[in-house]
Amino acid sequence: MTVTDYYLLLAIHGATLALLTVPPFVAFFRACVAESRAIQAALKRHAQREQADNLPVPAVPPPDFESGDPA
Repeated sequence: MTVTDYYLLLAIHGATLALLTVPPFVAFFRACVAESRAIQAALKRHAQREQADNLPVPAVPPPDFESGDPA
């Protein structure tokens, strides 16, 4: 086996390894990005809901205009 044959086999091995490992890694990375976006959206919805729950409640009930009572 010559040096050229060795490098050719090494290049074929590297290309095969890249074809086997890169697509699953890209798919995993895309799934992580999608999951991260879903978590951020859920946290944002939770914060909005929590902010709506923390609105001040009036201490005095609103006046009843339909009864005709001026007080």
